[in-house]
Amino acid sequence: MGRDAGFLTMYSGLSAGADIILIPETPFDFEKEVVDVLRKRAKAGYKYHIIATSEGAYPKNESLERDFKTISKESIEKLPKDTFGNPLLAKLNISKIIVDELNMRDDLKEVFHNNGVDFECRSVVLGHTMRAGTPNSFDRILGLRFGLAAMKLVLEGKFGNMVSLQGNKIETIPLSEGVKKKYITNDNDKMELRDLLVKIRYLSKQK
Repeated sequence: MGRDAGFLTMYSGLSAGADIILIPETPFDFEKEVVDVLRKRAKAGYKYHIIATSEGAYPKNESLERDFKTISKESIEKLPKDTFGNPLLAKLNISKIIVDELNMRDDLKEVFHNNGVDFECRSVVLGHTMRAGTPNSFDRILGLRFGLAAMKLVLEGKFGNMVSLQGNKIETIPLSEGVKKKYITNDNDKMELRDLLVKIRYLSKQK
């Protein structure tokens, strides 16, 4: 999930302890931000690595031309389009492409082997798995609160609005505001936190 905005992947990656987080707002360099990080982590003694990837994560043009063997700019441009003319990025399956590219990297496999680590890389799409989680008490009560607030809007004839959770309060906002995409800006502290955690997680084991 996350074709244009990466906040879902950012929050999921940070809370789950992902080692690399790729989001649409910041096109990535495959060599520097994926391969090099995995290489450094393997040398530092880490045996497992998690890459959290948004559906719309996209490599920089120079990285696409230099580092990728299974896709090209032309293959991305030929993707099917939705009714609005946007490419169906789900058809690209960027997480599988990253796995395929990593599995072709003999140099990376050698680094893992030299550090006593078996190299195995696979892609898991968590969309339905995450949405099908068992709700806790907060989730159940929140659903009831949303339903109550929405029914009040209907009874009051306040159409064109939606209910949302703001802090710990249920607030009403216009639908036009609710459908806006939540882009993560480069000066966001979550972006800084993501980059720092990448460094900390392999530097912490270095002697």
